[in-house]
Amino acid sequence: MTSRRYRFRAIDRLGGAAALWLGIHAVSDAVGVAWAIGDLWVFSNLDHLTMSALETWDRIALIGFVQLAIYVVTVCLVGRWTYRASANAHAGGRRLDISPGWAVGWYFIPIANLWKPHQALAGVARATVTSPATLPTALWWAAWLATSITGNISFRLGLRAVEPHEIMVSTAFGLVSSVAGIVAALA
Repeated sequence: MTSRRYRFRAIDRLGGAAALWLGIHAVSDAVGVAWAIGDLWVFSNLDHLTMSALETWDRIALIGFVQLAIYVVTVCLVGRWTYRASANAHAGGRRLDISPGWAVGWYFIPIANLWKPHQALAGVARATVTSPATLPTALWWAAWLATSITGNISFRLGLRAVEPHEIMVSTAFGLVSSVAGIVAALA
């Protein structure tokens, strides 16, 4: 519970922008799924591919930088929306245990980020929605955890991968992360 006073601010435009970028992020993750399937095919057929085909595939991999930019914009917009939604709930006189700043900040705190962000948004939902049971917060949270954990595993394995089978394992985790990311974005 906080003692700070918050004022209500319109959230519709910001929510629309966040929803748009979540959709763009879902499309980006769908491209990631297709890319991961392609990677798995390439690495399972390495001995049958020409060097020029491999070099072309490697150049196209720059799409990851576009996906990273989409992710950063999405995180910023969803973070702003989360802050504002929480601040509006506080401004409405609701007694929430988590401040607007921490509703966003908990995403960046290791270990606590496994439950605190969901706790913050579930509190906002209970305070502001007449029927919070219909909100897909549990589905969103499960998918967000899955994409975060498998994405982290994929990244760490990818840093150490040298052999094709190691790259394929890292890519498989990335594939799962992308599918879970699509579910999270849509939920």
